[in-house]
Amino acid sequence: MQHHSGQCSRINRGYRAGRIAEIVFTALLTIVYPAAGAEPKGWLDPVFQEYPFEQWLNGPDQIAIKWSVKATPARLSPQQRLVSFIQVQLDGAELAKRRGRGEVLILVEITDSQGLRYQNHSEIDLRKVEEGLKSSNVMYTQSAFVLPGDYRVAIAIYDSATKEHATRRTSLRVPPMKSDPLPASWQGLPPVEIIGPEEGAAGWYLPDVRGQLNLSLQPKRPLRIELIANLTGSDREAASLRMQDRNMRLVIPALKIFSQMALTNATLNVRLLDLSHRKVAWRQNDAHGLDWDDMKQALTGSETGKIDVKSLEHRHQQAAFFVSEVGRAIRGSGCAVIILANPTVFESGQDLSPIRPPEEPTCPVYYFRFYAEPEGPRMVPDEPMYRHRGMGRGPREGIPQPSPRGFDELEGTLKPLSPRLYDLHNPEQFRKALASLLAELGT
Repeated sequence: MQHHSGQCSRINRGYRAGRIAEIVFTALLTIVYPAAGAEPKGWLDPVFQEYPFEQWLNGPDQIAIKWSVKATPARLSPQQRLVSFIQVQLDGAELAKRRGRGEVLILVEITDSQGLRYQNHSEIDLRKVEEGLKSSNVMYTQSAFVLPGDYRVAIAIYDSATKEHATRRTSLRVPPMKSDPLPASWQGLPPVEIIGPEEGAAGWYLPDVRGQLNLSLQPKRPLRIELIANLTGSDREAASLRMQDRNMRLVIPALKIFSQMALTNATLNVRLLDLSHRKVAWRQNDAHGLDWDDMKQALTGSETGKIDVKSLEHRHQQAAFFVSEVGRAIRGSGCAVIILANPTVFESGQDLSPIRPPEEPTCPVYYFRFYAEPEGPRMVPDEPMYRHRGMGRGPREGIPQPSPRGFDELEGTLKPLSPRLYDLHNPEQFRKALASLLAELGT
């Protein structure tokens, strides 16, 4: 069990008086669930045994802190799991009055329809709270993957210095997806799965999430699948680590989903391309799940968002490198090539000559083109998120925006192969594309 005071102290360091009006943070817990097919047992946080949580729920509130609780409606995540956010908002002015001693403990419990409980906790260190916090709200967010069903949510806050407490209850109803193209994909998953405290590359891959989708592929003839993921975005955005993170939040979960499929009469080879440095950042042949410990070194070590002097000298060869790697993938027969990438525009001077298809019939090519998701609640933020009071959603927030002509120069290089192109702006579109691909390759 981990105490997450580090998240809180980071929030306190990030505060700037007179400028920040609302502070949002996430503290998460790693959970190990029973093996697939085993009877679900929930998860009991040992910290709950130190406090009379059930007694508090049945008694009066004592603490004089204004606070509220909301369970957000579940939505489909890039991992193709339904995710919900339990948000606890506390009044910063009340916390500022208590600064200097003790801590505020937050206990969250989710109970499913079978009565199984899933618990987590976090702490706000009042010794590190700054006086300027009085003009802010503090929001704790507990994120979890959930299955369709009804859940009860109970939250308690406790001041360790004054021994005061208060509780709230709310409910969460998760309806089934309408017209789900993959209706059996959630079979065998636990009703609730807390998302681990991962940052950076691990926040894209979520290695501690043990639940796997129930997906299988059984082609009638032997099939070799070549999966290519482009880690590099447009040159004009290469220096933006924020954009790199938004791109990889879509590409890497898709990569993980493909790698966990149950394959019969098929093999899967995986390549990660770093176009900035014109290299294969990582590969795994005959993949049955990915070697995360090995792959994370490539994701963190390649620094695809940074361009060194040597790479600048050969930047005009980036598109040609992509073409050459696709050319290697389509060699031979009995194969299919799947490309995962974001729209990519290169700097001027690139050789954008399209690929030369072989004389023999080529492998079918499937191009999954992801559009970076708009800013919003993240499952695992690696930095505090701030929002001024009174700032509502803009009229265009969350709506995919059209791109100018020529916005993706990778598409042109693949044109001779007549790829099946999937334009994906949200997880629902990816789910439909994935179902279509599995049906086609399974024939």
